[in-house]
Amino acid sequence: MIERARAGYLGILGTVALGVAAVLGVYGRFVHPLPGLPWPLLLVPLGALLTVPLFPPSSWKGRLRPWKDSLTLGAYLLLAGLFFFLVFLLSLRGLDLLLRPPGLLGRLFFPLSLLAPLGRLLPAPPGDLLLALGLATAATLWGVVEAAWVRVVRVTLRSPRIPPGTERLRVVQISDLHLGLIHDLRFLHRLVRKIRLLKPDLLVSTGDLVDGSLEGQEDVADLIREIRPRLGALAVTGNHEFYAGLEEALAFHRRCGFRVLRDEAVRVGPLWVAGVDDPGGKYGPTAPRADEEGLLEGWGEGGRRPYVLFLKHRPVVRRGTLGRFDLMLSGHVHGGQVFPWNLLARSAYRYARGLKRLRGAGRGAFLYVSAGTGTWGPPVRLFAPPEVTVFDLFPAKRR
Repeated sequence: MIERARAGYLGILGTVALGVAAVLGVYGRFVHPLPGLPWPLLLVPLGALLTVPLFPPSSWKGRLRPWKDSLTLGAYLLLAGLFFFLVFLLSLRGLDLLLRPPGLLGRLFFPLSLLAPLGRLLPAPPGDLLLALGLATAATLWGVVEAAWVRVVRVTLRSPRIPPGTERLRVVQISDLHLGLIHDLRFLHRLVRKIRLLKPDLLVSTGDLVDGSLEGQEDVADLIREIRPRLGALAVTGNHEFYAGLEEALAFHRRCGFRVLRDEAVRVGPLWVAGVDDPGGKYGPTAPRADEEGLLEGWGEGGRRPYVLFLKHRPVVRRGTLGRFDLMLSGHVHGGQVFPWNLLARSAYRYARGLKRLRGAGRGAFLYVSAGTGTWGPPVRLFAPPEVTVFDLFPAKRR
């Protein structure tokens, strides 16, 4: 039985491959004949490469084992390139239709005819195929660079619930690392070094730390454990912890040095930190539903309540929890990860990225949605840079 992570890859691969085949079929039939290339000699090895991520780590034996990571990376980058090629080719054909409309369309929509001179800037077929291929290659290469450059986002918050005299409490958030399918120790070394330089008091992971089989990831876990924040490390599950196998994922978190909060709260210094399980991809009336309202009550009312940090993978705020936490940290959305999904992320989630003040929650209640620290699928980001988020919490200024 294929695991959920690889089933997801297979679904995306099938969608992108069918999309490219359909668009090229229409292009060759109605726009311009495709070049007479030896397609089987090109498509067979590329198709074989794209199937590489479907094989579990245990299937790589002997002389093939050292090639596993390189071939897996190549497959993911090829998949990203095909996706970008599909996006750019459709965009170019759409622009061509807009700037050089057919006669009837131009007559029906007279303003379009005014744009016709701009159509000369577009390459004539099959030049648009080459342009789309060039843009897709450039986007993929830049996406690799952008995904590898993890920026530090800093947020400063003050609250009367932080005890007076507290110099500073630094919480560092990582989210959506998706470890497991690609073994990239160089990226992890850079990330761990960056986090250690930030000197966090508390490190939190807001879900999807893992993705797929964790076989052979012990060195990755030991590397993350070296961060050693002063007040410890806390995490919550994301949907991919359930896809990878919950017990295996929890054991991996423990090896990384994280305590996983599963519908529970703990005292950490002057903070109370609460965390809930992700539904794990199950929805509907029978889906598991954490008692967030019950978890977030009982800590005193009004000014007597301590500062509550709430960890939840998906950025969905229940109305009944408003006023019961001070800062909710989430992830899951990845900031869209790649163009054009980063433009569509807001349609799926009301809060898709960054810091939001929550209305109806009294003073000082915030939600922060991380753009994610890693990548899902191809190690590529486009116009959605990854981040490590630093929250410096201070007492409220005296008036």
